[in-house]
Amino acid sequence: KVLERLGGAWNSEAVSRQAEWTPKEERTTSRITRSWILDGWFLLDSSLDSSGAESLSLTTYDATQGKFRSWWFSSAGLQNKSLGDWDEAAETLAFRADLGNGLTSRSSVRFVDDDSHVWTVQVFLFCLAPWTPKHHFLSRHLLTLPREL
Repeated sequence: KVLERLGGAWNSEAVSRQAEWTPKEERTTSRITRSWILDGWFLLDSSLDSSGAESLSLTTYDATQGKFRSWWFSSAGLQNKSLGDWDEAAETLAFRADLGNGLTSRSSVRFVDDDSHVWTVQVFLFCLAPWTPKHHFLSRHLLTLPREL
């Protein structure tokens, strides 16, 4: 039922903060469409943002593992697979992925209400001294359902 809340067509406004992969702050808008495929087992997410970047992802709930699973691909050739958990109290679906070479991705979807949710993505490398993360990428997306006039 958690994933059902993500279905439909969404408008997104994103801010990618200054970090290793984004030398200066970037703002984009995008249109995201999510629909059920493969007899309702996977939620397909496809997006095109104002910079021309495209991405798609597949998300499902794996009852065997008791986890959400997601696979993400971008037109820049990037990809990852992640596992996630639902936090009922926080109304948040949180994912984590090991990207290799010491890089970790953490992303989350926090439901604000029935018509909006916030998606955040962090990619970081832990440094040995001090033991703090060095951010390679940090973005926040506000997704809202389009309003009819």
